[in-house]
Amino acid sequence: MKFARALAVTAAIGSVAAMSTIPAHAATGYNRCPAGRFCAFTGPNGTGVIAIYTKSDRNLADRVGPRGMNNNIESAWNRYKWEFGLMNDANFAGKGVIYKSGAKGNVPKNLVNKASSVWFVRADQ
Repeated sequence: MKFARALAVTAAIGSVAAMSTIPAHAATGYNRCPAGRFCAFTGPNGTGVIAIYTKSDRNLADRVGPRGMNNNIESAWNRYKWEFGLMNDANFAGKGVIYKSGAKGNVPKNLVNKASSVWFVRADQ
């Protein structure tokens, strides 16, 4: 009797564990960007690798912040309340594109895969 009860409990635990390993539907594309963040993507239309920012990153080629984004950004979504910019050169220099709060889309063709810094532009500065 004890063996049968233990076997039933083990079977029940096993079935619960099996159910909990079923993956939930993961967000795709732009929808991977959490609210209150600026997200940059290595592919067009929110595809590819995502990098999530809450502040500026002066040099995308250094070891600070998300890696692999230097000269490798094709689209972005600004879900933060202030503006963010993608700039061609480190230290927020060169040509760039500004994403106002709520803006998303592909980087302009002349700036695709050329961003080397992410600039947090506070509206109250």
